[in-house]
Amino acid sequence: MKRHNVRRLLALVLVAALCLLCGAAAQPNAKEIHIYSADDLVQLSKSCKLDTYSQGKTVYLDNDVDLSGSDFVPIPTFGGTFEGQGHTVSGLELSGDASHMGLFRYVQAVGTVRDLKVTGNIDAAGTLNEIGAIVGTNYGTISGCSFNGTISGENNVGGIAGTNEGSGMIYNCKTEGFVEGDHYVGGIVGQNIGTISYCSNTTGVNINASEAVDSAEDLDSLTLPTASDDEDDDAPKKANTSTDVGGICGFSSGVIIGCTNWGGVGFEHVGYNIGGIVGRQSGLVSGCTNWGTASGRKDVGGICGQMEPFITLDVESGSIGAMAKELNTLHDLMDTLLNHTGAATSSLAATVGVLSDSAARATESARYVAERTTDYVDNTVTTVNEVFIRINTAEKMLAPAITEFSTAAVSLDKSIDYFNKGFDYLDIVDEMTEADKTAFKDAAKDLSVSSDQLNAAMDYCAWLMKVMDNAYGTGSYDLIASRPDNWQQMSDKYGYEYNPDNLGTYESQRDALLKGMGDAAEAIGAISGDISTMTKIINLYYLTEDSTGHTRMDYMSAAFKNAFDALKSSSGNFSTGMSYLDQVTKYLASNDPLNLPDISSDYRTAMEQMFDDLGSISAGLSRLSVETATYSTQIISDMKSVNDQFNVVMMRLCDILELALSKDKDDIIQDVSEEELSSTTDGKVYNCDNYGKIDGDVNVGGVAGTMDIEYDFDPESDSNVIKDSTLTAKYFTKCVLLDSKNYGNATSRKDCAGAVCGYADLGVISGCEGYGTAESTAGDYVGGVVGQSQGSVRNSFAKCELTGRNYIGGIAGYGMNVSGCNTLVNLNGSGNCVGTIAGEIDKDGSAADNYFVHETEAGIDGISYAGKAEGMSYEAFMARDGIPAEFSSFAVTFTANGEVVKTITFAYGGSIDESQIPDCPTVEGNYGSWPEHDYSHLTFDLEVKAEYTAVSTVVAGDLYADNSRTPIVLAEGAFDPATDVHITSAEADGPTLRGNQKLYMKYNVEILNDTVEDDTDNTVSLRVYAPDTGASYTVYTYQDGTWASTSSSRDGSYLVFKTMDRDLQFAVTKAHHGPLFYILIVLIVLAVIVAVLRLLYCRKLKKAVAAGTMTEEEAATLRKQGLRMWLGEERAKLQAKHAASKETKEAKRAAAAEAKAAAEAQAAAKAAEEAAETAPADSAEAAQAPAEPDAPEAETEAEPEAAAEGSAESAQAPAEEADTDDADAPQHP
Repeated sequence: MKRHNVRRLLALVLVAALCLLCGAAAQPNAKEIHIYSADDLVQLSKSCKLDTYSQGKTVYLDNDVDLSGSDFVPIPTFGGTFEGQGHTVSGLELSGDASHMGLFRYVQAVGTVRDLKVTGNIDAAGTLNEIGAIVGTNYGTISGCSFNGTISGENNVGGIAGTNEGSGMIYNCKTEGFVEGDHYVGGIVGQNIGTISYCSNTTGVNINASEAVDSAEDLDSLTLPTASDDEDDDAPKKANTSTDVGGICGFSSGVIIGCTNWGGVGFEHVGYNIGGIVGRQSGLVSGCTNWGTASGRKDVGGICGQMEPFITLDVESGSIGAMAKELNTLHDLMDTLLNHTGAATSSLAATVGVLSDSAARATESARYVAERTTDYVDNTVTTVNEVFIRINTAEKMLAPAITEFSTAAVSLDKSIDYFNKGFDYLDIVDEMTEADKTAFKDAAKDLSVSSDQLNAAMDYCAWLMKVMDNAYGTGSYDLIASRPDNWQQMSDKYGYEYNPDNLGTYESQRDALLKGMGDAAEAIGAISGDISTMTKIINLYYLTEDSTGHTRMDYMSAAFKNAFDALKSSSGNFSTGMSYLDQVTKYLASNDPLNLPDISSDYRTAMEQMFDDLGSISAGLSRLSVETATYSTQIISDMKSVNDQFNVVMMRLCDILELALSKDKDDIIQDVSEEELSSTTDGKVYNCDNYGKIDGDVNVGGVAGTMDIEYDFDPESDSNVIKDSTLTAKYFTKCVLLDSKNYGNATSRKDCAGAVCGYADLGVISGCEGYGTAESTAGDYVGGVVGQSQGSVRNSFAKCELTGRNYIGGIAGYGMNVSGCNTLVNLNGSGNCVGTIAGEIDKDGSAADNYFVHETEAGIDGISYAGKAEGMSYEAFMARDGIPAEFSSFAVTFTANGEVVKTITFAYGGSIDESQIPDCPTVEGNYGSWPEHDYSHLTFDLEVKAEYTAVSTVVAGDLYADNSRTPIVLAEGAFDPATDVHITSAEADGPTLRGNQKLYMKYNVEILNDTVEDDTDNTVSLRVYAPDTGASYTVYTYQDGTWASTSSSRDGSYLVFKTMDRDLQFAVTKAHHGPLFYILIVLIVLAVIVAVLRLLYCRKLKKAVAAGTMTEEEAATLRKQGLRMWLGEERAKLQAKHAASKETKEAKRAAAAEAKAAAEAQAAAKAAEEAAETAPADSAEAAQAPAEPDAPEAETEAEPEAAAEGSAESAQAPAEEADTDDADAPQHP
C-alpha cells in the first residue's frame, strides 16, 4: 500500500470524527450577543449608547421577550445585525415628550433588523415626533418585521418607522392596530426618503378624528386654527388639520414598490392629502394596491392623496448672456483701475494688465459658449427624444429583471451572512484553554509520528508480500535468499532485523511479515489514542450544549444549510434576471445606432478658456490686494469695485440655486411630463390599482386626489404665487400618472371627483382606466378619468357611472388636452356641460382621437366632433384595438346593507329575467324590497340597493263605528307599509245563538298586500270594537264550513283574538242579563254581608268573655240566639243615635227660625214706625205680614223625594231599552 493511501485513510478517519459532531452548538463568541430576557434587552440598550458598540456584531433574539414592568428604554443607536428569528418583543410601552422613539431610536446605515415582531402601545403625553414601533429614524435595513398595537404621536409617525432616510430600506414588513398623528402619518412609515418595498398594512390610520365634523353645514364654516383662536369660545369651528396621511406612508420623496394597504385611512370631512398608499408623494410609487377606505377633507385618493411633481431648475442660455454682460462691467472696472495705477510700480501695472486681458478673454468665451449652446440644443433635440423613447421601452422591459436581481441580491446577502456565521462557529482556536491547546498539539505531534511508523510498516509488509507472491509463483523460496542485498536494503529502510542465514524458508518470511503487521497494528493503536485525545478536546468545544440545548455544530450546520439554500435561491433569481436582461440586450441591438453630434473642440476650448480666465482673475485679485496695500485711496476704491463686480459674476454662476418665484408661474414653470412620460422615476405613480371606497369634500380621485405643487402648508388652497428671483430661470416639473386602474367608488361633496384623479393642475395621465363610480353630491367637475385637468389625458379608458351638477365628462369634467381615450359611461348630470368625452375642453386646449359608445349623450358639451370626440356602436367600439376586457362584461349587482346578495351577468343590450332576482334579505323591524327597475335592454352595469322601511305594527280596517272615526277592526303584527285591511259583510250565516245571546257583528276580514314574512311567527292579532264592558261577548271564526268559538281577551274597548289567516270570517255574539240575574247577584251580596256580620258578632262575644263582662254560658246562649238579637241591639243603637241627631237638627232649626223671626219683627217694627208717620191707618195690617214665610219650607222638603223618584225612572228607562235593543252595535256605513 502506498503512502498516500494511508494518508487518505487518516483523512477519512478525521472526517468521520468531525461528522460525529453534527448537531453541536457554539458558545457565543465576542461578535455575537444572545438575548433571552427583558434584562438582556435592557443591558443591550445601555451598551448601545456608544454608536460603535454594535457595529460588526450580531444580536440574536433567542426567546420571546415581554418588556412589561421592565425599565427598558429605547436602544439609542444600532449599527449591527439584529436577528429576531421570528420571536416577539411584547409589552413595548413608550410615552411622554420625546422624539426618534421606537424599540430602536436610530438604526445606522450599516445596521439591519430582521424577522422581528413587536407588540405594544406608544402614546404621547406631549410632543412625540419621529415615532415607529421598530425604529424612530432608519438609515439601514428593516426586513421581515411586524407590529401589532397602537401608536399615537404628532409628526412623522409610522407603524414600523417614523422616518426612513435616503439610505434606508424597509422590506416585507406588516402592521396591525391603530396609528394616529398630525402630519406625515403612515401605517408603515411616516416620512420616506429611501425605499419601501412589498410591505402591507392593516392598521387603521387616523380613523378616529377628535374634531370630526358632524354635519354638512359645518363644512362651509371650517377655518384653519390660529393662535388667537385658542382662547376664543366664539371662534369658528376648526377642522382637524392633519395632513399627509397614508396607509403605507404619510409623505414620500423616495420609492414605494409592491405595497398593499387593507386598513382604513382618515376620517370623513377631516384631513388633507389622504391616500390609501401615500398621503403625498414626489418620488416613485409602483405596483401598489389599496383595498381600504380613504376619507378626508381635501385631496383624497385611493393610491395617493396629492401627487406633487418632481421639480428641477434649469438656467437658460440667456443667463450665460447675463453673465457676459457682468464680465463686460468687470472689464471696464479693470481698465479704470489700470489707469489709476499708472504711477504705481511696473509690477502692479503688469498684474492689473493681466487681469484686464483675462476679463476680456472670459467675456468673449462666454459669448461664444452661449451661442454654441443654443445651436447644439437645436441640433440634438430629435435624437434625444428618440433616446428617451428607447430608454422608456427598455425601462419597462428591465423592470422584471431589476426585480429578479434585487431579490437575488437579497438572497446573496443572506447567503454570505450565513457562510460567515458558519465559519465563525467553525473557528474555536481563540476559545481553547492553554492546557487544551497543548494537549491537542501533543496529540497531533504523536499522531504524525505514529502515522510515519504505520506507513513504514505497511510499506515493508507490501514489499514482503510482493516478494512472497513471486516466490509462490515459481515455487522456490531460494529466490528470496539469493538476493540478500534486497533484504539488507529493506531492513535498513524500514528498521527491521536482517538475518542472512535464515532467508530461504517460508517460516522466516512469514515471521517477518507478521512482525511488520504487528508493528502496523501498534502504530494504528497509537493513532487511535491520539485521535481519541483530539476528539475529546474537539467535543469539549463542539459538542457541549448551551442553555437552549443546542451545540456549536447545530448552529454551524444550520448556518451552512441556510447559506446553501439562499445561494440556490439567488442563483435562480440571477438566472431569471439574465434571461430578462438578454431580451433587453436583443431589443437595443435591433435598433439602429443613434449618434449625437460631437461637441466641437472650439466649444470645449472656449469653455475651458473661460474658466481658466476666471481662475486667473481670482488669483490675480488676491495678489493685487496685497500689492496695493500701500497705494492711494483711489486705487483701493477701484479694487473694491472690481472685487464686488467679481462677486456678482460668481453669483451669476451659482444662480442655478436661486428661486425665480416673482413671475407668473407659466413663465417660470414648464411641465415636461409629456416628454419624460416613461423614463422618469420621480413624481410618478405607475401600475397601481385601487379597490377601496374613496370619500372626501374636494378633489377626490380613485387613484390620486390631486396632481399639483405644494408650495406651502395651505390645506384649503395650493398657492400659485411665486417668490421673487434675481434670475430668469425655468423650473421643469414632472408629474406622471401611468397605467393605473380604479375599481372603487370616488365621492366628493363639492367640486372635482374623478374615477382616477380628482384635480390635475399639471402633469400627464396616460394609460389609466376608471371603473366603479365617480360622484359629486353637491358640486361640479366629475370625470371618468379626471374631474378637472389643466394637464394632459391620453390613451385612457372609462367605464363608470358619473353623477354631479355641471361639467360632467366621460374622461374629464373639464379638460385641457384629451387624446386617444375611449369611454362607455352612464352620465347623471343635472346642469350644464355634459359629454361622454368631456363636459368642456379649455379654449387653449385640444381633443383628438377620442371615441365612445353612443346611446343618448354626445361627445363634448352636447356635441360630437368627427375625429375628436366621435360616437360609434358598441360592436364597432369593441372591434377597436386595445379595448380592455372590462368593457365586454356587464353585471347587475344586488346589494343590501353594503353586502352583495347576488350578481347577475349579462351581455351588452341584454336583459335579466324576474325569476333571477333574489329575495330581499330580511331586517328585523323593517320591510325590505328592491326598487322598481326595467331589466330589459341593459347597456351598463347596475347596482340595485335594497330599500328598507320600518314595518307597520297596527293597520286599521276600512269600516268605522257609527258617527265616529273609530275603526271596527284593527290588525296588529308586522306589515308592509302598503298593507290594507278590507272589511266586508260575511257571506256565511251566523253561529247558533243560545240562551240570551244576540248576534253583535258578522264580517269578513281580508289583509291585502302583506308581504312581510317572519321566520318564527306569522300570527296576527285582530282587535274588534266592543265598547260595552258590562256585556258578555263571544268571538267565533268560520273554519271548514262551521263556526267555532275562539279564545279572546279584552283590552279597553276592544276584544282581542289571534289568527294566522289573512282572509277569514268572524262573528261576535253579545249576551244580555235578565232580572233573575241581577236578583241572584243581590242575594249573593247579602249572603256575604250576613256572613261577615256574624263573624264580627262572634268576635265581639269572645272579647266580652275575655274581658270578664260575660260568662261562657251567656256567650253560648247569645250565639244560639243568633245574629238576630245582635242586629236588633245594633238597630236600636242606630235608631237612638238617629233620633238624637234629629232632635239636635230640629233644635238648631227652631233656634234659627226664632232668630230670623226676631230680626224680621224688629225690621217690621222699624218699618211700622216709619209708616206710622205717613199712614197710621195701615199699621195693624202691616204687623201681621211676617207669619207667611213658613209655608214654602214644606214644599222644599217634599221636592227631594220627587227628584229622587224622577231620577230612578230616568235611570230605569235606558236599562229597559238596553234589554230590548242593541243600541251600541255598529252599523254598516
